Amino acid sequence: VQQAAFSKVKAGTLGGDMIAHAESVLKASKVAAYTDFFAHGMGLITHEAPFLMTNHPVAYEGTYAAKPLEKNMVLSVETTMLHPTRGFIKLEDTVAVTDAGYVMFGDRGRGWNRGGTAA
Repeated sequence: VQQAAFSKVKAGTLGGDMIAHAESVLKASKVAAYTDFFAHGMGLITHEAPFLMTNHPVAYEGTYAAKPLEKNMVLSVETTMLHPTRGFIKLEDTVAVTDAGYVMFGDRGRGWNRGGTAA
């Protein structure tokens, strides 16, 4: 789902098109029943413009869904899963929109970090 969202991030893409693409991938996945997708702007606070979605846990209207993403906008792209046997899993990535796509911040250290196993 994250990768589907990222594939649509670039200046000029409508925010709602990025959201719709990620949601369609999620809907077709075997984990859809217990997984949520969410994307929003970031800046001085953790949830701010561009507001891309209306149907999510944070109560604001998706006023930017019909507007194009702009170069240098900063977005948070989140996928959360409350897996029935593995527990809570959350992926949240912050990207800056570019003309050709995006630049991701903090994309090092991917993989599983198991709780209680730190040295």
